[in-house]
Amino acid sequence: MRGMGLALIVVLGIVAAVGAQPRPVAMDDVPPLTLPSVSAEPAGLPNGTTVSQPLQEPYPEATVASVTPRAGTPLGPIPRSWYSGEVLIWWPQAQCLPPVLGGPAVDGPNTVLLVGPRKTDPPAGAGGRFVLGWSLGPAQRTGMEVSYLFTGTPTSLDRNGPAPFDTVTSSRIQSWGVTGVANLYAGENATVNALAGYRYFMVNEGLRFEQSSAFRGTDTSFRTASADQFDAHNRFHGGELGLRTEFHRGPFRLQFDTKVALGRTIEVVRVSGQTVAVASGPGGVSTQWFPSGLFGPSSPGSRTAQSNFAVLPEGGLKVGYQLGDRARFSLGYSVIYLSDAVRPGDQVDGNPAPFVRNDFWVQGVTLGMEWRY
Repeated sequence: MRGMGLALIVVLGIVAAVGAQPRPVAMDDVPPLTLPSVSAEPAGLPNGTTVSQPLQEPYPEATVASVTPRAGTPLGPIPRSWYSGEVLIWWPQAQCLPPVLGGPAVDGPNTVLLVGPRKTDPPAGAGGRFVLGWSLGPAQRTGMEVSYLFTGTPTSLDRNGPAPFDTVTSSRIQSWGVTGVANLYAGENATVNALAGYRYFMVNEGLRFEQSSAFRGTDTSFRTASADQFDAHNRFHGGELGLRTEFHRGPFRLQFDTKVALGRTIEVVRVSGQTVAVASGPGGVSTQWFPSGLFGPSSPGSRTAQSNFAVLPEGGLKVGYQLGDRARFSLGYSVIYLSDAVRPGDQVDGNPAPFVRNDFWVQGVTLGMEWRY
């Protein structure tokens, strides 16, 4: 009996040990593991595919890369900076010349019409225009530009009448401005910018009459030479408003500039004259100088100045071609009008202090190149 009890104890111990071992777990007994997921449509995956959130850093190809603009590419409708240079071929407005009489005695039998009444034929003047501009702020919707233009001093010489009588005319133009630029509209094929700033415009003109004559007597000869100079100076200062509209299709550009400035013109007239008479005879040579010219009392070396309200509109048209991302070439036409000005031809009126006001305009073609960054 003792042996049988010992055997029973051993069996029960084995059964208890086996029952203490962990039993295998069935997959049906384990609750489902839920991972966070996102709905996305990355490149290369079908629309609507649910992608499990990765447990590690995503691969570079699975991310949406940020677009970095190329250096020099404008982010807004106004470039970061722009520089332009243009060649100007401009013609100033012709001016009227009054009738000028000459001869041994005015209204005498030998009086001749030396010049006028007619208009001068001013030659074209070559010059240049330069613009430097830059944007204000990262949005590139506002900016500033500084401009300067000039023409040379073209001079024309006309010989008139039977006697040696010359008419010399000249003109010179300068202008500069500081302008703010603000974008009003930026579309696929057009942009419109507003302009506002300060404008300075200057035009100086000169008119000179030169006459010489010679008389020979029995023993004495006389030679005379006279000159009359009429100078007109106009300096305009004022505020300016305008619009700059550009249409573009492919590489082609069409730009309209319209501006108008309101301000005052400082007008100065200078008149001077001189005559020299040389007599040669048995007694030698004598020379006499007179502080007046052909117009006598009308050329006392006077200076007259006034200041008057004026309007200065300007219009321009350019046809351009874009070459690459930065350069563009253009061919255009410009016209500038000054509503109140003095001109030298109007001052030849016989008054002791002449001051006749008129208007002035200049027009011509432009050939330019612009760089944008």
